[in-house]
Amino acid sequence: MANILFIYPRKMVTIEDMHNIFTSEEAKKLSFNARFETVWTINKSILEWADVLVFVRNLDLISQWVLKKAHKKGYFIIQFFDDDLLGLPRSAVNRVQFLKWRKKAVKSGFENTDVILSSNFMLAQKYAKMIPSGRFANIDTVVPKQALMPLEENKSNQKVKIVFAAGANHEKVFNDYISPVIPRLAKECKKQFSFTFFGVHPDVPMTEGNVEVEYIGAMPLLEYRKKIQEGKYDIGLAPLEHNDFTQYKYFNKFIEYTIAGASAIYSKVPPYTLVIEEGKNGFFAENTTESWFKVLKTVIENDELRINAYKNAYKHILQNMNPKAIFKKLYNDIPELTKHNTDKKAFSITFLKIKFFFFRTLEFFYLIFEYLRTAGIKGTVEKVLDYHKDKKIAKKEQL
Repeated sequence: MANILFIYPRKMVTIEDMHNIFTSEEAKKLSFNARFETVWTINKSILEWADVLVFVRNLDLISQWVLKKAHKKGYFIIQFFDDDLLGLPRSAVNRVQFLKWRKKAVKSGFENTDVILSSNFMLAQKYAKMIPSGRFANIDTVVPKQALMPLEENKSNQKVKIVFAAGANHEKVFNDYISPVIPRLAKECKKQFSFTFFGVHPDVPMTEGNVEVEYIGAMPLLEYRKKIQEGKYDIGLAPLEHNDFTQYKYFNKFIEYTIAGASAIYSKVPPYTLVIEEGKNGFFAENTTESWFKVLKTVIENDELRINAYKNAYKHILQNMNPKAIFKKLYNDIPELTKHNTDKKAFSITFLKIKFFFFRTLEFFYLIFEYLRTAGIKGTVEKVLDYHKDKKIAKKEQL
């Protein structure tokens, strides 16, 4: 089997998940030899060990330079994306990404990539059009059986417990489509229900009925999964706007709510349309208040419908997101992962690091002038302090 080196820019949830998958005991039993390094820690010795390089969410300058050189030295190159990083709104992207040498490096990176790997089939197809081979592979996350709540623990409560777990940027879609129908639901539903919110604080209007509301702050992933399982919720909510960015995301909410023992209602948009079968392993609502009202009322009042959907979601994860299924598909889609690379030639990246510092200095002064122009002296100082704070935290992080 090949030795596979995952190269990433910094610690993030995506990296933690991939590290847990590809360095697990199950992966080792299936002969998957993986190593994870930041672009700054790789050296010639590490490259001598590797056969395949997987660049994870790497659009930074030095990573693209390393990628290009590695490909020319005979390494098999894979780029992994779980978000449409090239499709981010301009306001959400660091200004340096629009500098001509950054654009040139990213373009060159795709030109020197052999396979696009993504957790979203549509995103994999989109990015594959940018590489010479046109090859892509789709990969799901691995969900161990022990992470799931046992089926027998999913029992109907007298009061239906509804949960919405999201980031603050998802408050608007909840406020647009769900908040307005809560009073009507409280009035017309035959069963009582409650709302619990994780990491988000949307508007919940006053109702005639007794609708309990609980707010729980954001927390680390493992702590969150434990807490949401303890709640024994019946229904999870996953409203999502449909746009060119959100459609390329992963259906994490399907996994999160199933792990928590809940069936769920999803906006009828990608990526949920890639995994949900209406009424079988989840429920769809159109992004209108009337549609969300109808589906919520139906699911709240029908225990059997709700529990059967959860059972099917549970079975889907067991069958399709177990290590054996994931690695079998991966080896089939990318056979280069199964053999040693005899064409590669290790190299030093010292010069690339020195070159990067030169360009980074230019970018630093560019950013300072831009921040002074757009945010003033106070705003510039705040941004510099935030940067150093993030850098200090990053130094303490270990994978």
